[in-house]
Amino acid sequence: MIDIYSFIPKMKISLTTFLMFFITYQGFMQGAEPEKTFESVFYEVAVHVSSRDPIRALHIADSLYAYASNSNQKIKALMLSADILEKQEKRKEGIDYAMKALKIAEESDDYSFQSRIYGFMSTQYRQLGFSDKGKEYIQKGLEISENIKDKRQVMKFQAMAHHELGDYAIAENNYNEAIDYLNMALLGYEKEENEMLRYFTTGNIEESLGRSNFGLNEQAKSLAHFSRANNLINKSGAGNTIWAAKIYQGLGETFLIAKTLDSAGIYLKKALHIAEETNNGSLKELVFESMAGYYKEKGEIDSLAVFTKKASDISKENSSMKNKMINSEFNRATAVTEKKSSILLYLIIAIVLIVLAGLFTMFYKKKKPHFKIEDIKNEQGAASSVVMRKKTQEDLARNLKEFEKNLQFLDKDMSFSHMAGLLNTNAKYLSHYLKNTKNKDYNTYINDLRIQYLVQKLDTQEEYLNYKISYLAHECGFSSHSNFSANFKRVMLLSPSEYISKASKSEK
Repeated sequence: MIDIYSFIPKMKISLTTFLMFFITYQGFMQGAEPEKTFESVFYEVAVHVSSRDPIRALHIADSLYAYASNSNQKIKALMLSADILEKQEKRKEGIDYAMKALKIAEESDDYSFQSRIYGFMSTQYRQLGFSDKGKEYIQKGLEISENIKDKRQVMKFQAMAHHELGDYAIAENNYNEAIDYLNMALLGYEKEENEMLRYFTTGNIEESLGRSNFGLNEQAKSLAHFSRANNLINKSGAGNTIWAAKIYQGLGETFLIAKTLDSAGIYLKKALHIAEETNNGSLKELVFESMAGYYKEKGEIDSLAVFTKKASDISKENSSMKNKMINSEFNRATAVTEKKSSILLYLIIAIVLIVLAGLFTMFYKKKKPHFKIEDIKNEQGAASSVVMRKKTQEDLARNLKEFEKNLQFLDKDMSFSHMAGLLNTNAKYLSHYLKNTKNKDYNTYINDLRIQYLVQKLDTQEEYLNYKISYLAHECGFSSHSNFSANFKRVMLLSPSEYISKASKSEK
């Protein structure tokens, strides 16, 4: 049987590009008939043809680009080609198409597409192993998304970004962090108006949650998430796609761990049927390994040997292809760097001349510099911190005020990821804001609010002095007596019983 952790990081099929198509597809179905024709063809190719017949799909995508009547259609046609190439793991060609699309999006000030293309780029670099570069792209996407006027589109992109960050965490085996990001994505996806798309996106989130819990060895939770994913993906009409194959493989592997071989066989064979009809090497490697584990458990040596060889062969092929893509990307980066170096040389010369002129002026006028050491320290500190736009900070401050006013901190199931979703922000911004404005981390902030709420009740409503400590803990949002008591003493410097005793005496 495959080691419990071994199959998770190898899953490299992305959802980012597909979601970009599917989400953008909505809202464009109104207007002239030519526009409807473009969108209907686009949808059919993105969802169905690209998986079954990628060569035909590429030809259609090229035709869509040739007959595109505006920049929006050109961008979508180019990114459709990028998605088709990604499914075949031809990432270099896919990135080339994406860069062309990005140029058009920048020229037309289309912030929605810019942010989504950065999301696509992030996925490609993550799957090539360039995590730092990939995370830079997702951060760029988040920053640009703040310029989008349609807040629904902002919410959808942020959900996609959190999903992508969850995939990063899974690849790095940080499963608890992945679950936080995925739950934030789920909050966004559940607000989707289009029912079929909501089924599709939430189904894929459930699949990722299944893998995260599998990595934590939480088999019961893993099975529950994979089962929900299976139900949702079939409701969405995508039950015979590579996304469904991921879910079937996850279900099969979970049943395999539980030694429920009949169920494992049913789902793994469904995944195998889809995988063998695609050109996706990562999916094939994953399913072949699971099939080998299945036949090992059944004691069928001949079938075990067949799938062990298939898994080994496709693994070598995948490694070779990945190395070629990495070399190609390295050469691309080198060429860009060399071009930038020549420009940089002229900039350095100009800057030196400006600095010399400034120094000469200062010396000539015999003026002392006006900066202080503290200013330099502050500037260095700011450079290393998260940069938030003023409007983002104002929105977060307003939403946080509403959060406190509505007593949402009393929800005992409140988590950091849930709170970030409620405030329509991301984990990085929320953590940064709490640290810099409240000088607190999330746990301290939320627990302080709960204790302050309860103390106000104890001070103003006499009946609270007669309640049991366990009830008071539950009343202000704590799930355990001990956690409540520890936080109460931290804030009030007295235990709850000591505080109640003193308050009761003062009442008399």
